[in-house]
Amino acid sequence: MTQSTPAIPEIALEDLVRVPGVQGFDLAPDGVHAVIVWNADGSPQLYIVALAGEATPRRITTGPQAALGPRWSPRGDLIAFTRDAGGDENADIFLISPEGGEPRQFTDTPGAANNEPMWSPDGSQIAFSSNRGGHFDVWVQALDGTDARRLTDAIPPDRDIQWSPDGTRISFTSNRSDDRDNEDVFVVTVSGHRRERQITPAEGAAHEHGGRWSPDGREIVFVSDARGEDDIMVATVEGQLVTPIAQGEWEEQTPVWSPDGKRLAYLINRDGNSELIVKTLTSGANARLDTGPGVVSGSAAPRFTADGGALVFLHTSGQEPTDLVIAPSDGSGPARRITDSLAPFAGRVEPGWLVQPEVVRWRSADGTTVPGLLYRPPAPAAADTPPPAIVYVHGGPTGQTTNGWNPTIQYYVNRGYVVLAPNVRGSTGYGKAYREANLKDWGGGDLADLVAGADFLATEGLADRRRIGVTGGSYGGYMTLIALTKAPEVWAAGVSVVGIGNLRTLYERTRDDLQYYLIQQIGTPEENPQLYHDRSAINFVRDIAAPLLILQGETDPRVPLHEAEQMRELLEEYGKTYEYHVYAQEGHGFRREESRLDAARRTVAFFDKYL
Repeated sequence: MTQSTPAIPEIALEDLVRVPGVQGFDLAPDGVHAVIVWNADGSPQLYIVALAGEATPRRITTGPQAALGPRWSPRGDLIAFTRDAGGDENADIFLISPEGGEPRQFTDTPGAANNEPMWSPDGSQIAFSSNRGGHFDVWVQALDGTDARRLTDAIPPDRDIQWSPDGTRISFTSNRSDDRDNEDVFVVTVSGHRRERQITPAEGAAHEHGGRWSPDGREIVFVSDARGEDDIMVATVEGQLVTPIAQGEWEEQTPVWSPDGKRLAYLINRDGNSELIVKTLTSGANARLDTGPGVVSGSAAPRFTADGGALVFLHTSGQEPTDLVIAPSDGSGPARRITDSLAPFAGRVEPGWLVQPEVVRWRSADGTTVPGLLYRPPAPAAADTPPPAIVYVHGGPTGQTTNGWNPTIQYYVNRGYVVLAPNVRGSTGYGKAYREANLKDWGGGDLADLVAGADFLATEGLADRRRIGVTGGSYGGYMTLIALTKAPEVWAAGVSVVGIGNLRTLYERTRDDLQYYLIQQIGTPEENPQLYHDRSAINFVRDIAAPLLILQGETDPRVPLHEAEQMRELLEEYGKTYEYHVYAQEGHGFRREESRLDAARRTVAFFDKYL
């Protein structure tokens, strides 16, 4: 007798959206605890967890504003973190005891951002990146809150701040060349006269970033795309002797040293899934950790435990939210989840009810091969009625859709939608040439890739050609708007989240570091006036044929509210079918649970109505 496959239950949108996830972490000096950023109570806050995982995580921050980027002091008595007001990203640094209590404000710079707090090895100072001087530079401030000193002063943003083990120097990533499409790793002295020196090779334009000091302070490991892929390299701090460590078919990312300096851990990005590798430098032997399908989050680099016997990292997949995970660093055993964000939702959201995506590829109009992730509904549609589909575009454009937790995509799929998440040209993960293929061409070849993806769904019989929608946030929102204006015949509906409608006003109003990024991507309006006009959806609103939903954060510093307001005014003037909503006290992406849930409800209802 044939056994039928049990039906997948219908999952409540509220349950999926409310599943929390760990968004950052740092290890305690005691080697026993970690501090994590977790939104288990609806807003990202700091919790203390034991690496052994026996106890429930203990919350140490409260309030409506998110607590982000925690860094545990070397003395173990304080944790530094950042907090802004309503998502405006003008963050200040705060200090709190691991026991909790009232945080102490460490920086106070209204209208400016202070990011990446990093403790000096002796715990007496904190280095950070701040734009209080007009652009993001390296600053150092004593623990008592006095003597804030600026160590660098250049227009390109300085980031990836790391102290040398002896506390005399700080490494950072920036650009000091005339080529905007370039990054290097630099070192600056902390005391006396500021002396800044480039560590990575000077010849040729390349993106070299993510520098981390060896435990003895003699070398810095970094990522370089000089060969065309992201490779792991090591440079001596004195003399610039550069040694390749990992140069494979796929991009290698996020290298970290073991405590004894004898091993390096790094990630391999294989088509949107991660492999975690530990290389022994003396022998060249590699240990591959069994993390399962999904991605090791690069937003917080993996960390060796104090004894080097294990690696702690964030992991997620299509079937699992982001949690803190620990695994033996020699690959001898399975990974173990320290947090379990899905546990409170047992019986309402089960991993087996969710879908792991499959990697697919299609040809764009010019023959370019475009990769993406395809999510198929668990229950196949009737043979004569292909299902509707949603094309889900990532931000960036130098981002990548990976096999990670996305509750909205899972809800679409649970309801019978096919979802295609393309990595159009400009995406990371597929080499330098592909990442740079849309420079000075936003809304050109990348849009052709998107349209070809919709055609792929239809010609392969995966979806109904007449019922394909498009959505995304930030650059994904830009692509949604440009798709509806430049290829209106393809789409049945679109949802733009914090999307760019007018490149010229974005250039004029966005934050300084983001303006620098925009120049690197498409030049200035003076250099490329026709490009700024032709690739701005605001100039072609009259051509929109499909219904459009616009969702925007009121305090967004990256894509300011003015972008959405301009689109709304013209949609009204031209009599287009649209819906529009602005979230108060939310920025570039929605942090509060009620905002995320409302945005998901509006998006799902909109696609249900028109697809």
